[in-house]
Amino acid sequence: MKIASLILGFCLIATFAFAGTSAEIISVEQDTRKSIVIWVQYKVDGIEVEYYENGSLKKIDGKCVAPFYMQYSNAVDKTPVELEEWVKVNIEFQCDNLIKAKFYDITNAELIASTISKKIGQQYSKEEAEVVFDIDNDGIVDKKWTVKTDGTYVEAVTP
Repeated sequence: MKIASLILGFCLIATFAFAGTSAEIISVEQDTRKSIVIWVQYKVDGIEVEYYENGSLKKIDGKCVAPFYMQYSNAVDKTPVELEEWVKVNIEFQCDNLIKAKFYDITNAELIASTISKKIGQQYSKEEAEVVFDIDNDGIVDKKWTVKTDGTYVEAVTP
């Protein structure tokens, strides 16, 4: 509980903001598994990121929040400064993920529009595949089979 109190003290004043994405720690609690749950409100370009828990929008004090779980093993043997830095680095990592997700949406749309959509209607087929065996797990292929859709196979000679 001492660790949770320490984190709560830090979390009440902590807010991270950069590159159009921000995170604010709203609440801290301990769950039934003894993990520390840090409830964080994330915003992208000033808009709250919604998080659903069991089909319901999760809000604390009117703010959309998402859980950040911290196991006891992550906190033990850390000084208060190290603990604060650990929390900061991990929450900033989540902010990075939100920025990347926005980028992926843009690049995926471009990729689909410019490349993949040209393949609509194209058919692909294959009648055989290669299966390799490393029976003794030494990194050297011991057997190769060419298997066919009709259920037959041909074993290739390996050196």
